[in-house]
Amino acid sequence: MFLDRIPPYAVLNEAVEISKKRFSQKTANLVNAILRNYLRQEKKLEYAELKLDFLERMSVTYSHPKWLIQRWIEQWGVDDTVALCKSNNSRPLLTARVNFLKSKRETVLQKMEESEIRFTESKYLDNFFRIENFSSFRQLGLISGGGVSIQDVSTGLPVLLLNPQKGERVLDMCAAPGGKCGMIAEKMENTGSITAIEKHSARAETMKEN
Repeated sequence: MFLDRIPPYAVLNEAVEISKKRFSQKTANLVNAILRNYLRQEKKLEYAELKLDFLERMSVTYSHPKWLIQRWIEQWGVDDTVALCKSNNSRPLLTARVNFLKSKRETVLQKMEESEIRFTESKYLDNFFRIENFSSFRQLGLISGGGVSIQDVSTGLPVLLLNPQKGERVLDMCAAPGGKCGMIAEKMENTGSITAIEKHSARAETMKEN
């Protein structure tokens, strides 16, 4: 069987010629228009199926929704989207914040260096740093003493933009687990008031502990 090897447009031309001989030029033109439109639509459908299949595989592989992957690909391309998905699935390093009301940055960094705890200072906020070995860091007692809080830099930046002042009243609408509240209180030097709202009771308890 060699029929599947015949180019589609060769079949189209033959159909047009047969229509012209058996019927009329007008009929041949109609057949030509219908078949050419079909071939164009077929290619679009094949491309759409390939695109959906690719998005499906990406979604399953990296555990991201298809609509989000499609949006990222349209904005940044496939390579950057894959890199972003891989980064999202990687295990994050814990980030800590020095509480200036109870400790000093230099003191905390010195204790980590003396204990040979590897860390990376934040390039955005000078009192944040990433810890590579959290179990060793916990043994320093800085967290239990309140000199250091576990908090991601992403939650510290909004506080920096808010720039809370002493004596102000602040409302935190999504407060748990409490990192922002603690930093706001530090910036206000424990004056004024903070109203912290949290929808989920379990997370609210964690916030109280913090």
